[in-house]
Amino acid sequence: MIFGYEQFKKDGDPIDNCRDYVFEDWRICDTGTIFLNMFQRVNYSYLFRKTPGEFNVGMSIKIRNIKDIKDEKYFFPISVKEISCALGKKRHSKKISEDNIFEYIPEKVLNDVRGK
Repeated sequence: MIFGYEQFKKDGDPIDNCRDYVFEDWRICDTGTIFLNMFQRVNYSYLFRKTPGEFNVGMSIKIRNIKDIKDEKYFFPISVKEISCALGKKRHSKKISEDNIFEYIPEKVLNDVRGK
């Protein structure tokens, strides 16, 4: 499996996709890459890893910058704190905002989805 990310920290760890999306002063997608954390088996050797960006996983997972993914199929994970806000709807309100998470998905990713 390949997971595509827009940005990485200096140590090689990915930064949440669509992180710039803000709904009513709330950074919906700033979750600390909780999605990838589900694939980690954190133990002593992981805590003291020597290779930046290396995940201690029991399956074959690659993490790449979406710019470096050419003809391969990949997942573009979007972690959100609350799905209704990600879709532009405030809790307990009938109003739906024009702004939503889909406006923050990079054009490259949208084109890859349309083409593959």
